[in-house]
Amino acid sequence: MNTYSCGKCGGSISKSTRICPHCGVGLVGIRCTRCNFTGSESDFIGDRCPKCGSAVYVGGGSTSKPMGWGGIITSVIIIIGLFVLISWMYKNGWDPTIVFFFGLPFAIWLLYESVTSVKEKLEIDINLKCLFGHQWNNICKCKRCGEIRDEMHNWVSLDGKFKEKCSSCGKERERFTREEVKKLNDQQVLKEYVLNATSWDLEIVREVLIKITNQAYLKEIAINGSDRHIRLKALAKITDQVFLKELVLKDSDRGVRWIAVENITDQAFLKKIALEDSDRDVRKVALTKITDKAFLQENASINSYRK
Repeated sequence: MNTYSCGKCGGSISKSTRICPHCGVGLVGIRCTRCNFTGSESDFIGDRCPKCGSAVYVGGGSTSKPMGWGGIITSVIIIIGLFVLISWMYKNGWDPTIVFFFGLPFAIWLLYESVTSVKEKLEIDINLKCLFGHQWNNICKCKRCGEIRDEMHNWVSLDGKFKEKCSSCGKERERFTREEVKKLNDQQVLKEYVLNATSWDLEIVREVLIKITNQAYLKEIAINGSDRHIRLKALAKITDQVFLKELVLKDSDRGVRWIAVENITDQAFLKKIALEDSDRDVRKVALTKITDKAFLQENASINSYRK
C-alpha cells in the first residue's frame, strides 16, 4: 500500500500532486520521514532512501490511509478465524477446498495490509521481501529489498575529487581522515588532497605542503589550487626559474608576482624588474634580491626602496 501525505499539513495526496489541495503549499519532491532527505522519485531506487536506506513508498498504487488499530485487530481475528474454520473442517471430514480457494488469498491480503499498517503506525521499518533475512551477497545493499548497511562498501575513487563513492549504494566519503593524511608520503596523493582542500583546511595543508617536493606538482597546485592562500604557499616552494619569470611577467595577482620575484635568482632579470616593472612593491622586492652594489649605486633613486 503506497501512501503519501503533505509535508506541511499532513493531508492525504497522490504521487502526482504538485499543489496540496488541503493547504495550497507547493510540493517539490519526496521526503524520507526518517532522515528528512528530500529528492525526486528517481532518487529513491528500490523504494529506499538513498541516504539512510529506509523504506519509502514512491511507487504507484493506492493512496488510501493505513488501517486503524480497530481494523488491524479485526483483520487478525478474521485470519485466525479462517484457520480455525479450516482446522475444524478437516477434523469433521469436510472438504476445505472452497475455503482455501477463496479464503487463503483474502487472508494473505489482510495479513499484508495489517503488517503494513502496523509498520506505519509504529514508524518501524519492516520489509516483507526480506522478512526472514536479507540477501547481501558480500556488499552493502540487499539484492532483494535494497536496504543499505554501513559495511562491505565497494569504494571507488571519484575523478578530480579527494573522495570515494560506493558503487553499490552511492554513499560518499573522504578518501582519508585528517590524521591519515598527515601520515601519507605519496606525492601524488598529497597533491590531490591539496588541490581539493579549502581555506578551512589550511592548518593541515601547511603540513602536507612541507612533504611535497615534486616541482611539477607544486606548479599544478600554484595554478589550479582551490584557494589563493594555498596557491601562494605552493608557489613559495617552487624553484623553476623559467616558471617564476613567466608568472612575474604575465600574472595579474600582486601576491603571486611578489612571491615569484622572491624566489628568482637571475640577477639580470631582477635588475630588469627593478627598473621597468609598473608595480612599485614588486620593484621593491626585486631590489632586495639584487647583490650587484655597482648597479645599486648607479640607480640610487630606486635604491632608496631597499631596507
